[in-house]
Amino acid sequence: MNQNQRILLFFITVVSVCFGIVVYRAYNIGITHDEAFSFLLIDTNYINALATTANTHILNSLSMKIFNLLNLNHWFFLRVHSILSFLVYAFFVYKILRFFKTSSSKITFITLMICNPFVLEFFSLARGYGISMAFLTAAIFYALSYLQNHSFSNLRKLLLFSSLAMLGNYTVLYPLAGIFFYLFWIHKKTLILQLLERKTVLLSIIYLFINLGAVANMLLIKYVTNDLQYGADQSFLFESLPSLFLNIGFIPFPSQAKTIDTIGIMLSFFTFFLMVNTFIISRLKKNKLLGFPTSVFLLTFLLYNLSHLLFSTPYPLSRTTLSLIPFIILNLLFWLEFAIQNKIIKTSIKALCVISIVYFSITNFSINHTLEWRNQSEVQYVFEETIKIHQQKSDKPPVILCDEAYYAVWTNYYSRANHFKQKIKIEYINKNIHDNSKFVSELHEKDYFIVTRQHYRSYYDDCQSLLLLKEFPQSETKLFCVIH
Repeated sequence: MNQNQRILLFFITVVSVCFGIVVYRAYNIGITHDEAFSFLLIDTNYINALATTANTHILNSLSMKIFNLLNLNHWFFLRVHSILSFLVYAFFVYKILRFFKTSSSKITFITLMICNPFVLEFFSLARGYGISMAFLTAAIFYALSYLQNHSFSNLRKLLLFSSLAMLGNYTVLYPLAGIFFYLFWIHKKTLILQLLERKTVLLSIIYLFINLGAVANMLLIKYVTNDLQYGADQSFLFESLPSLFLNIGFIPFPSQAKTIDTIGIMLSFFTFFLMVNTFIISRLKKNKLLGFPTSVFLLTFLLYNLSHLLFSTPYPLSRTTLSLIPFIILNLLFWLEFAIQNKIIKTSIKALCVISIVYFSITNFSINHTLEWRNQSEVQYVFEETIKIHQQKSDKPPVILCDEAYYAVWTNYYSRANHFKQKIKIEYINKNIHDNSKFVSELHEKDYFIVTRQHYRSYYDDCQSLLLLKEFPQSETKLFCVIH
């Protein structure tokens, strides 16, 4: 077995295991808050609202609607497009291996791109992040191919997959703009002529209109409906990048928040230094491949800051930083291959990255809950337990008071998808309650109270009207019986 065959075997093994995990999680993990809201929009045919909320990811909503029309409303069917997009993602990860020289770089790239729990998470959910990542990876492959051989075929496929990535999720707007800026910088005349050629002009126009529509839609959501709120407010360097490194496992989960912040900021400075250093080396060596990920990342950084300055749009945070991952990994590995001669340094850095991902996977990854919406991982189970307990006492439907997470998931999905045969009356706790006396009045005529750690208040401990029935450590949820 030669080297390429061993790498292919490693790739197939890793993808098979990870795909199995993706499928299992898609079936095993109940619906989350964001997925439930997407289901509400497509189930009510509330088309006007789709364009007015940041929750809408076009291809995601389209796929959900197709299964909804077929009356296949179980969350597994609503997630099928994300599951299948993992295979597209893995395929283009493998295609990108051709741009690396060494086997160690190829193995490291496979491990960091495919085995990352935070990336895998979004291929098991009915959101647009997974499908967008798959098409973005395809666009990266064809952009790299275009740098080596600026053919019409590569450009057309780049435009096609860039358009699909945009329809998957608007967060790829900035890195895709960075890709085209870089290609324009490297191949000015050739790129312009090819974009205007009969073979590509239609795709060029489509991609342009998708971008203009995305910008207009984001401004509508920002200034008219005021729904573009998720993200960082202060800094790309001090908030966006640390949140990314935390989620992809480059920062272990220490107990001290200050330690996390310190390591995150140090890694952000190192990344920025690495990018600038790589950019300078790429210009000196006139290496287009080496310059690609670093230039795109730096352009993305500038575009985010420009957008924040002009329109007060938030910086990316956590899940909205996903599209930065391929460029950081490509930059690191290209830098090690083209700029570093010492084999010990190369091997040590690659090994450290792989160990970080493995450690992160072992200590934090679960097939039973999401990293991003952990407190919603047992909504179905908690309701089932509540019904089971109540049926032993009464034939009447239980009246449940719950916090925002449980209320939204129930009203937007479970009640509409008829997932539970038993009737339940759900009420939402008033956010403006700040003391025990008002809380006790809120419990009037309620049978149960469900609350997650995120929404737990200290005065609940002193409330004599509550009797703790069960704790759900996985989602950090408590189920109380209300004593009258």
